[in-house]
Amino acid sequence: MKEKEPENPVVYLTKIVKKLDVKNRNGIVALIIINLSVILLFKFYLKGTGLL
Repeated sequence: MKEKEPENPVVYLTKIVKKLDVKNRNGIVALIIINLSVILLFKFYLKGTGLL
């Protein structure tokens, strides 16, 4: 069985967000932005302290 190449996560998330109704979309987008910013801040913090 030939395995399909994994889809780009950004494209995947965009498709999910587009399927949602407009009222829920803003909350989901805000959550994604907050999560990404927390991950980036944590990554830079760990690199700065030498733990990563």
